[in-house]
Amino acid sequence: MINRAHAAPAGLLLLVFFGSILAAGKSIVVIDKAEFDTTTHRFEVSWHLDTADLPTDAEAAFSILRGGTPLPVTPEYPFPLEALTGDTSLDAGSLVFDTTYRIGIWVYLRGVWIPPDASSLRSV
Repeated sequence: MINRAHAAPAGLLLLVFFGSILAAGKSIVVIDKAEFDTTTHRFEVSWHLDTADLPTDAEAAFSILRGGTPLPVTPEYPFPLEALTGDTSLDAGSLVFDTTYRIGIWVYLRGVWIPPDASSLRSV
């Protein structure tokens, strides 16, 4: 049983959780599936947030990288985080065929861009 007199408020727990994410540099986004649609010539990405609560001040952005291109300093395709899950279609632009692309999702949280990690970066 939780002693309510000593229990931390939910907002404080959420702040501590996101503070620990920032300190660890860990993304809260997980890419479930990323593939190239040959009919529409678009990348199709399914993702979810690795948290039970939608952060109110968080945003996200995609990067599309060709081959072994290093991550940019900031991402290219921003979008608001308005749900805990999402399916996103990205314009592939000028493709180089027979090339592996990496799709990464960045998170902007409390004024800091957190780059993709193993859970938020997929090869297509």
